[in-house]
Amino acid sequence: MNKSKQLKIKIDQYSMLKQARKKIIIKLKNFLKELSCDQLLISEATIISIELITNIQKYADLTDKQLRERPLKITAQIIGNRLKMEFLDPGIKFNPVKKHPAKNSKLKPGGRGLTIIKNISKKITYERINNNQNKLTVFLPLCRPEAVGEQPTQPGDYPV
Repeated sequence: MNKSKQLKIKIDQYSMLKQARKKIIIKLKNFLKELSCDQLLISEATIISIELITNIQKYADLTDKQLRERPLKITAQIIGNRLKMEFLDPGIKFNPVKKHPAKNSKLKPGGRGLTIIKNISKKITYERINNNQNKLTVFLPLCRPEAVGEQPTQPGDYPV
């Protein structure tokens, strides 16, 4: 597995994200296949990317012309025994790491994406850069214990 490769995706205008979403997911899947990642990791990375892109789209302030014209950047690379994905967006400040996951299924539509992401990923970090960009980093283990017959003790309890 070539661990030094990095996928870089840049959407030049934030307002073009909706049209570019499918292409982003295809590029991510192809990148992970090139690195010989297993189907479980590809599926989990895809789910996380779809959820985060959807949230970025949903909560963007597209009435702000300056915001609409700023780029969105997504990167992915293997570091050690983890997949690291970064999402850099010029949206409003929002730290999903501090948001509590959904507790039940009687919530209004939406609100479950962060719960899914937190249960799948090993680690999530958030940083506000220059007071005008969100940087969300998600780490996924390359190998899950259940893939070799072991069971984790709780969601997110995987080796890194």
